[in-house]
Amino acid sequence: MTTRFAIKTVKSSLILCLLASLMINSQALAKAKALSYNEALDQAGAEGVIAYCYGPDWNARSTRMLKSFWKSSDTKSAAGGAIMIAVPFYQNPHDEKVAEDAAKAIIIQGSMPAPPLTVCPSVMMFDKTGRNYAKLIGSDFLGDESGSLGQRNISVKLAALKKQQELLEQAKNESGAEKAKLLSATCELGIAPPEGIEAMIQGADPSDTDGYLRRYKHNALLFMYKQLDTTDGFLKPDFVEDPSAIKTESMKIIKDAALREEDRQAAYNLIMGSMRRAGVRGGAIKAEARNSEKIAPNTKYGVIMAHLGNIWANNKAIKKDKNARKKEIAAKKAKNQKNQRKKDAERNFDFGD
Repeated sequence: MTTRFAIKTVKSSLILCLLASLMINSQALAKAKALSYNEALDQAGAEGVIAYCYGPDWNARSTRMLKSFWKSSDTKSAAGGAIMIAVPFYQNPHDEKVAEDAAKAIIIQGSMPAPPLTVCPSVMMFDKTGRNYAKLIGSDFLGDESGSLGQRNISVKLAALKKQQELLEQAKNESGAEKAKLLSATCELGIAPPEGIEAMIQGADPSDTDGYLRRYKHNALLFMYKQLDTTDGFLKPDFVEDPSAIKTESMKIIKDAALREEDRQAAYNLIMGSMRRAGVRGGAIKAEARNSEKIAPNTKYGVIMAHLGNIWANNKAIKKDKNARKKEIAAKKAKNQKNQRKKDAERNFDFGD
């Protein structure tokens, strides 16, 4: 009985080892197989899917960064619990040299929205529903080939996604203007707003008590285009500009405290540009620049407004500063020349010349 039992035990162990081996091999095969966008989305949790897009047959830098950036441990750490996939995009998929790989690439791409391939590489970030909430495109957002800037940006965007999800959850427990406030805050995180957010804000506060719906709907660029009767930023040859009317409409935006500070400052830019085109110079433009700066000194507009006001006002102080600098340089040069002549004279005296 003991011998038979031992044989059965050995057989059982062998079977278990074989099953374990098969499981390990199947896992290895699964890892070796490139995960498609659709498969990744099916597996995604709260942190979603992050896709690295590169061009194997047309962008060598993006292909190099597949290893130096995307497959690095630092990038994996930055991605946290998000599912990472690498998605190739071929410029000429019908070329015989790449046709087979290009066909596989189409399967990997699945239903993923194509990135803007005018700049490559790029990182596309999706939540678990497939909403593309962030795009990191080219060296401006990914940095050099190490991708250290990209790693930081991935972490920042993931943190923003988490915050956005938390705000949406908090909003479920609120109503009225307070709910509208929380929903509005989901649009202020540097990532795409949630789907259907406008209807959500309007539903929370139909009367728009505190202006959160206006805040969401206002678009500074489109407002400027409307005032200047343009669709591309270029004034039409027959456009007759009325600086007074532009200022009247712009002041409505500036006085609306519900709007973003930068949007209100952008309205001041429109006023200043209109004044300059009408031939206004000097203190009047500088005054508008100071008013803009007072709204928020530390925004992208606030920090440059004093300098911009000087330029647009064609302020004589700029010329004065330049002239003063020229005089300072000339005086320093003259002093150096004088010192050099003195040294030359002393050297000549030492040698008895």
